[in-house]
Amino acid sequence: VLDFTDHVWIEVKLAAREPGGSPAWAHADPSEGVVDNPLMYEQGWGKKLTMIFAMTPWSLEHVTERYTARYAEVQAHRGASEERLRAVVDEVNHRLRHEAPMRSWGTGTAATSGPLSVDRSMEELALWAHFEGV
Repeated sequence: VLDFTDHVWIEVKLAAREPGGSPAWAHADPSEGVVDNPLMYEQGWGKKLTMIFAMTPWSLEHVTERYTARYAEVQAHRGASEERLRAVVDEVNHRLRHEAPMRSWGTGTAATSGPLSVDRSMEELALWAHFEGV
């Protein structure tokens, strides 16, 4: 998870609490030794959040609302409209679905499955380069 003000942490996927239930994502900050306290940055540290994204090699999700109790204030001072933010996230996910390798990154062999991520140039991997000037 990336917070555009200056901090990173992770989210972990927890097993379903009830049989047949859905797994849930939970905040975890290994550098602070904290689990499941997503408001700690805003309420404990006094951070003025702007944009927070959760990502994998295959997807990007705007998750700011999980980490703030004052989402309307965050929207007002972040400098990008909700519509613009949604459009950029949609474009990133489109490019990840259609331009990123369609298998686990860095696994297999080049002989059996084409170039590995570790064998690609930085230009090939830099999906963000598509968004210059956005």
